[in-house]
Amino acid sequence: MLREMLNDFNEGRSKSYYCIAATVLELDELEEALSRAREESGGGLTSGRGRRLFTGFSMRSLRGEVTT
Repeated sequence: MLREMLNDFNEGRSKSYYCIAATVLELDELEEALSRAREESGGGLTSGRGRRLFTGFSMRSLRGEVTT
């Protein structure tokens, strides 16, 4: 999952964030954040919108908020 996040989202400045997210979040939370970001960005994860969506969904999980 970490490799996927780094390959699909990292614009060169977010490696630490993704490493922390992969360490702290449960696997199902990461999968949900990735899935929702892909769905809502139309599959364009490397776009700025895809990265922002993933970051938002994963941050909600880190804060314990429901992402549904």
